[in-house]
Amino acid sequence: LEPTMSLLLLRLLSAVSASALSNADFKPWTCDEITPDMCDDLTLMMGSVQVRNLSVQYYVYSPREGQKNGMLPLVTVHGGPAFTHNYLLPLKQQACRGRKVIFYDQAGCGESTRVANVSENAPWLLTIDYYIEELHAVVQHLGIDKFHLFGNSWGGLLVLKFAFSRYMDMIQGLVVSGGLSDGIQYAAMQREYLQKTMLPPALSKYMVKIQTEGKFDDPKYKALSARLSSMWTTRLYPYPQCFLDSREKQNEEIYTLVQGPDEFSVAGVLAQTNFTGELHKITAPTLMTHGRFDTMTLPQQQIIANQIPNLHRLITYEQSGHITFIDNAGEYNEDIAAFLSQHDQQPIVM
Repeated sequence: LEPTMSLLLLRLLSAVSASALSNADFKPWTCDEITPDMCDDLTLMMGSVQVRNLSVQYYVYSPREGQKNGMLPLVTVHGGPAFTHNYLLPLKQQACRGRKVIFYDQAGCGESTRVANVSENAPWLLTIDYYIEELHAVVQHLGIDKFHLFGNSWGGLLVLKFAFSRYMDMIQGLVVSGGLSDGIQYAAMQREYLQKTMLPPALSKYMVKIQTEGKFDDPKYKALSARLSSMWTTRLYPYPQCFLDSREKQNEEIYTLVQGPDEFSVAGVLAQTNFTGELHKITAPTLMTHGRFDTMTLPQQQIIANQIPNLHRLITYEQSGHITFIDNAGEYNEDIAAFLSQHDQQPIVM
């Protein structure tokens, strides 16, 4: 960027940040408030399970009268990595419809055991295989042998992997929200179909320059990255409390070592991850979802969808970013409720 353009960009982003801070005294929405038909009489059971000597905290929401006959529980896996379960809470509306909904904080974040210096003290938290083991440990501890499985973002990657693991037969229905199976491809397609098409040319070129040079500490880039989160991560702004809770309780060390410096570039573990060629092994009926303004772009989602033999549908939510179940909580819950009900008791036929 030319010096004058660079100065203008810095002033603009500083003004946006200052405006956001000036409104910090208002009370954010709760995720119950933004979710249509959310009931207020659910029961909550909390507990923990030990996985490799780390405590994993779980939360089970149930209808007060108990789970309806014929309905299977929904197990949810949060993203990040290490972003905590809180932002998924609009999905507890599924419990209002009669089924149990299980959330948990992956080890290292939220109310689960936090580890300092992860690379030395718990290096397995930087591997995908650990999180497959962790998910199985949670459902096994709860005595669940058949369930529906939901994952968003990094959680979408994990549930895709789980769905062709040795535990795959436990899944009755699979919901993948903005998932990925190839880290490098995800970053490249985001740059091609999101940054280049939805940003002014000067900003798009600036992002490529910073990402290529690895200068992620540049103050202008940090401000821009924060601003883009309200365009592409969740478009509901000001952010609701459940999203803010996840952001406050996340583990940035795990996030950086697995994902990279931010949502718009990939390094670390994800840069070495590609299991697209194994997705054909998934047998569970699968619903895929993403947002029109999602960091997980439609072409990237279609590549995944084309590999899954038992794909039910790929839904694009036109007014949503990456966290579609916050941006469009009502329609999203309706769609997954219909999918889950359709597959509660049906045998899986390939």
